Amino acid sequence: MNTSLATLARFGFSARGGFRQVAIYLPEDCASIPTRPYEASTTAVPVLKSGKTAFVIPYDILTASLSSQPESARAGDYWMHTLKCRIRKNRPELTRWVQLLRNRRVHILTEDWHGERVFFPFMRCTSERTHEAALSSANAWLLTFALRDTHPGLQLPSTAVTIGNYVVDSENDALLDGDGDYLLP
Repeated sequence: MNTSLATLARFGFSARGGFRQVAIYLPEDCASIPTRPYEASTTAVPVLKSGKTAFVIPYDILTASLSSQPESARAGDYWMHTLKCRIRKNRPELTRWVQLLRNRRVHILTEDWHGERVFFPFMRCTSERTHEAALSSANAWLLTFALRDTHPGLQLPSTAVTIGNYVVDSENDALLDGDGDYLLP
C-alpha cells in the first residue's frame, strides 16, 4: 500500500508512536527465519515448527524502546541494537517465561503502529525485576535484548499503513476505522 504525504496530511491525524507488539521467537522453535538481503521469496516472518508458538507481548502491557546506532571499533564499523521492554502486570507465567529467556539468544520481531516490522536475529536477553512505589503499581519485568551486527535491523514488508487506530486506503484515498468501515470519502 502506497500513501502519499498529501493523503496523510489531508486526514490530519497525529501518528501514534511506540510499538503495537513485540514477538519473541526461540531459535530452536523456528523452521526458517527472514534472511538478508530480504527477497520476496524469503519468509516475511519467522516460520515456526509444528506445535510451537511465539511469545507475543501486546501493547497494553508493554513499554518498549529500540535503539539502533552505528558504532566503530578497530576491527571496523558495526550496528549496536538494544531493545528494552518493560512488561507490566507481573504474573507467575510471565516469571517462568522470563527465567527461560534469561541469558539466551532469541529472535525478535517488532511491529509499530504504522505496520513497520523490523527483525533482529539472535539477540541476547537479560532481565531485571522492578518493584516501584506502591502508588504507581509498577510491578514489572524489564527485559533488555542486545545485538551487535554488521547491518541495521532487517526491514520486513509492512502489514498496513495506520494512523492511530485507523487504516489509510491510498488506492481509494480514504480512511477506514478498525472494523474496515470508511470514515472519510
